[in-house]
Amino acid sequence: MRKYGLIIFSFLLLSFGCKNEPQVTKEPWIEKPVSEWPDFALTNKISFTDTTYTDIANSFLVNTGIDTIGVSCKHFFMVFEKQLGIHNIDLGPDFKYWDLYPKNKKEKAISIKKLINRNPNEKIGQFNTLKVRDWIIFYIKSLNTELYPLKIRFTRVKKKKK
Repeated sequence: MRKYGLIIFSFLLLSFGCKNEPQVTKEPWIEKPVSEWPDFALTNKISFTDTTYTDIANSFLVNTGIDTIGVSCKHFFMVFEKQLGIHNIDLGPDFKYWDLYPKNKKEKAISIKKLINRNPNEKIGQFNTLKVRDWIIFYIKSLNTELYPLKIRFTRVKKKKK
């Protein structure tokens, strides 16, 4: 009986104990020349009542598997602080609009609907915005199918073996 228990245990260990790593599917365009890649690297046009920033910072669309969101860097709020007197992670009452678009292709622009991680209690400052969660996330109004959202990777990046 003990012999059969060992055989069953070994079978179960081999069947359920060894995890196979999920397959990573490469994007079909990754091996193509950069000139043929889809538009996924975006820039920003951000407008307030008296100031408009054009081609400032980088942004991306991200497909979460449920919806598509916009992502950009939070540290450029330091520009808003110096020039507009905004002191926290909130766009304030003078905010008009924020567009994302591929550089030099403003006709492909999409607009944000709402800043998801808006936080009127989070002060702008070098420690907060550069070293802790340096991203802002927002809902977008509508998706432009000409823009390519990045996908979240759920596997570790491995060095290529030589």
